[in-house]
Amino acid sequence: MFFVVLIHAICNSIFMSGRLNGRLIREYLEETFQTRVEIAVKLGISGSLMDQMLAGRVPKAVTVKALAKLMGVQETDLVIPEKAKTA
Repeated sequence: MFFVVLIHAICNSIFMSGRLNGRLIREYLEETFQTRVEIAVKLGISGSLMDQMLAGRVPKAVTVKALAKLMGVQETDLVIPEKAKTA
């Protein structure tokens, strides 16, 4: 159980350090003729969270994983890493 919690924490920290690729999600919606509400229902999330995701907010890792599976892409394709800050 400890390792599951640790892996979950690591995945969340990786995803939280970037932005969600809203453009890729919008392209998927257009190509599959689905609405954001239809996708939100399939993911079990609110329409409000779906809007936030389209704007770039990274949700919980489990949601990113479910969205990636639905879209047929890798989870890492959905997250745009934050650029390293220079001093």
